[in-house]
Amino acid sequence: IDVTFDKALPQSLRAATLNLGSNRALTLSSASISGATLTWSGGAQDFPRLTLNAALSLSLVLPSTSPPAAPTGLTVTPGDTSMSVSWTAPTDTVTGYDVHYTSAAAGAVGNNVAASGSNPAAAWVAVTRSGTTASQTISSLSNGTAYRVRVRAVNTIGNSAWVFGTGTPQGPPTVSLSAFPNPVREGSPVTVTARLSRALSNAVTIPVSVTPGTAESGDHGSLTSITVAAGATTGTGTISTTEDADEEDETFTVALGTLPSSLTAGSRSSVQVTISEGPTVSLSVSPTRVTEGESVTVTATLTEALSEDLTVYFDQSRGTSEPVDDYELFSSLTIPAGRTIGRSGFATKHDVDPDDETFTVSVSHTSYVWQDGEGGPRTDVSVGSPSSVEVTIVDDDTTEVTLEAEHASVAEGESNYITLRFSEPVPLNRGILNGDPKVTVWVRVTDTGTGALLARVPVVVKGNMTEPGFHAANDVDEDGDDESVTVTLE
Repeated sequence: IDVTFDKALPQSLRAATLNLGSNRALTLSSASISGATLTWSGGAQDFPRLTLNAALSLSLVLPSTSPPAAPTGLTVTPGDTSMSVSWTAPTDTVTGYDVHYTSAAAGAVGNNVAASGSNPAAAWVAVTRSGTTASQTISSLSNGTAYRVRVRAVNTIGNSAWVFGTGTPQGPPTVSLSAFPNPVREGSPVTVTARLSRALSNAVTIPVSVTPGTAESGDHGSLTSITVAAGATTGTGTISTTEDADEEDETFTVALGTLPSSLTAGSRSSVQVTISEGPTVSLSVSPTRVTEGESVTVTATLTEALSEDLTVYFDQSRGTSEPVDDYELFSSLTIPAGRTIGRSGFATKHDVDPDDETFTVSVSHTSYVWQDGEGGPRTDVSVGSPSSVEVTIVDDDTTEVTLEAEHASVAEGESNYITLRFSEPVPLNRGILNGDPKVTVWVRVTDTGTGALLARVPVVVKGNMTEPGFHAANDVDEDGDDESVTVTLE
């Protein structure tokens, strides 16, 4: 069957269909083109017997006479050292696609610069490909580096406009473990959280193992996996704990198992959980060497937060210092409900002696206060370590004080005047006064031979004084011996 046209047919004719009534249709695949004639050849068996006035029709699809339209819907999906690129093909005739990529900034390599070489940091690099598949995987990329991608459609007439996308390849996300609360109160559950460094498009199941430390069989439950949902970064699992008869804390460890290839272990691939018999409170003091006149801060720390306020009581042991004279009295502080730390403080004081002094702060006991104001001793809160801290008061006096007796010896029954002589007028804003209008200095009078305390004398020191003093009397006795006494500053 020959079909002749008034013009020559293109060899790139895309399609031709000859409909021979209702019996058969002949397609371009079984035809040949010669000039203006389209011929279907064959034997009698290839052509049906046509009825009179049978309806014949011919349809042709001619080749495109213009470049194709640009692809649409360009999507760039980053992978591990790769990117998957896909797009929607135009409806025009397409013989292929150009896919290029570069990591250079647009200011260095423009959008329409021709591809050259194989270094994406310096130029557009062309992906070697063939066919008309509307997708491409770009490999051998650097994780963490941002890339630009451009795609255009191609046919025998020309090229479409470029369409652009961006992507940053990334290695598998990391997964890390944490546990809360930790320590966990005996008999309460602990929640284990698996956290991804970035979300995945599909849900992932993370295998974990639970290994006893000091805990025994039955002290805690088990957990084999944690699931993180698609698009999420965290998933959780719960491990129960059991109350037992012993009074020791126990431990167990939750660790990542063999991870799927889509994940890698993070910086915390395991977490040790402590099963606590109850909260403990410990003490710290800062600074432990404090210049006299300055303050110290006392901090009480709980191993776990409580649902009510906790009052922590303290003792102060004098050491080489004098309570009240060398430091303020301090008895308690409160750790608020829901918190684990409470802080308070007190000041040290100036004195006249040139020595450093020490004292110790220690935890005495604890009590709780409910919101209704009622409370009582807290028997389930134990005192941890450290429970006491020694503090040194560093002397900062620059004014020297000496003791002088008016007479080297006096007769029995007479008095002797003892002078406290300061090397400079007593300053009002530092040293022993530190802003106070006056301060009491204690002087000890002891028997030189036995060391027995004969008297403890208060001497009032006021600002700008240089020679305060007191009269020291002595009694008449019946023995005929001389006696001597020693006068010292406390």
